[in-house]
Amino acid sequence: MLPARIGAATGDPRTTYDGSVEPRGRLPRSRLVALEGADRHVLFGRYGNVCVDDEAIRYLATGKPPRENQTCAGWADRSVSP
Repeated sequence: MLPARIGAATGDPRTTYDGSVEPRGRLPRSRLVALEGADRHVLFGRYGNVCVDDEAIRYLATGKPPRENQTCAGWADRSVSP
C-alpha cells in the first residue's frame, strides 16, 4: 500500500485543518501538505499554488509523499476567487 499524501486547507470550514491532522497521526507513513489561508476543500490545480501543485504531481507520478509534512504559503492571487 502506498503511503498517503493528505492535502488540507487551513481555512476550510467543512473539512477543518484539525480534521486533516488527526488521520495523519493514524497513518504513520503519511504526510500532510497544507495550504495556509485557503478556504476551500479542493487544493490541487485550483489555487495556482506551485508548492501544493508540484507536491501533488510528484506524488501522483511516483507514489511517494514528501519527506516531511509541509505548509505552503497562501495561494498565488487572492484577488481571484478560486
